[in-house]
Amino acid sequence: MRMLFAMLVSLLSFAASAALEQGYHTYDYSLPAATGKNGQVMKVWYYKPSHYTADTPVLFVFHGRKRDADNYSAQWKALAEKYNLMLLVPEYSTQLYPGANGYNLGNVYHAVSRAEVKGLVVPKEINPKDQWSFTLADKIFADFKTREDSHATRYYAYGHGGGSQYLLRMLMFYPEAKIKMAIVANPGWYTLPSRDERWPYGLRGVDVIDTATLKRFFALPLTLMLGDHDDDFNHYLFRNAPEANRTGIDGRFERGHYYFNYARDVTKALNTPLNWQEHTVKGAEHDNFIVQLDAVQAIMGDINESK
Repeated sequence: MRMLFAMLVSLLSFAASAALEQGYHTYDYSLPAATGKNGQVMKVWYYKPSHYTADTPVLFVFHGRKRDADNYSAQWKALAEKYNLMLLVPEYSTQLYPGANGYNLGNVYHAVSRAEVKGLVVPKEINPKDQWSFTLADKIFADFKTREDSHATRYYAYGHGGGSQYLLRMLMFYPEAKIKMAIVANPGWYTLPSRDERWPYGLRGVDVIDTATLKRFFALPLTLMLGDHDDDFNHYLFRNAPEANRTGIDGRFERGHYYFNYARDVTKALNTPLNWQEHTVKGAEHDNFIVQLDAVQAIMGDINESK
């Protein structure tokens, strides 16, 4: 009986640590109890390149507000193969993280009403930090390293549209994330690092972010990537609200410039460095397929510099 038990434990251990299959697939990630999701399952789309080794860099891609991890992973898989990147695309489903509050705004607040879930009304209670969806990528990264032989201690991160909003706010609220470099592409609207605007358009009343946290946020290696033709105010995914419109009404390109310059002014007032870059993608509308080509070059540039 003891021998049988030992063999069973050995088999289970092997199954838990078995390497991911090469190519384009998905696996299920069981959310830890601390997330408040009681072991519910999140789908992770991935592409493991044919020349994967323990030294292959890891790239997280965050999908847009359509929660279309399948589309984003499909668009990125050829680049992952070409440049030998381990691609991970978690699917933040509406069942797990409903509405703007659950995804774009990181599940920081405990939303109850429909207006709160949609991010239109500020909820009264803040969730424990482990329940923020902003902390999930680090957890998934740690889980990945139990599945694969990987020397990576940090990962690259890219978000487009709603995914870029998620990534940008993630770094604002959770600057300790294990990200080596972040590329934020074509956000539609922003949370300004300002106490003058109410949440979610600013930080008025958001006590979990203090000046020290903002300084860490500004010091992160971040590139704001903007398509110069992403200028359609009438785009169906473009937020038309008074607070958002104060940052620009001529599309995401204008709002991105406004946000970058605003951050630069804040860092001057705080006398702290801004370790960000602004990059224009020539000819790009609100199109991940075009922008990702510039993004992967930026990632590979950092990888080559680190060698």
